[in-house]
Amino acid sequence: MFSGLIRFIEQPSDVIINEGSRVVLQCSAVGEPMPSIFWQRVGVLRPLLPNNYYFGRRLYVTRSGNLEISEIKKTDEGRYLCQAFNLNGDRKVATANLTVIGE
Repeated sequence: MFSGLIRFIEQPSDVIINEGSRVVLQCSAVGEPMPSIFWQRVGVLRPLLPNNYYFGRRLYVTRSGNLEISEIKKTDEGRYLCQAFNLNGDRKVATANLTVIGE
């Protein structure tokens, strides 16, 4: 078991993808206590919490912390933040840019 501050096991990476495709932005972290992960798109106030669907079920955050986006639209383009935090108040952020090619 890992003890101490939060450490990312997987961090999201920048993606260039065609409109209409599907993408998974991976993010997982460890720490003591175990961190929770949520996502947020820069410029959008609403956080995306684990085990929930968003925007007509096109966006889903898995229990493990990955962000799945299906039927990508040009409006999905932007910078996404994967935020890990735990009950000790520790917080760590990783970012990825999503670029959508299409009309």
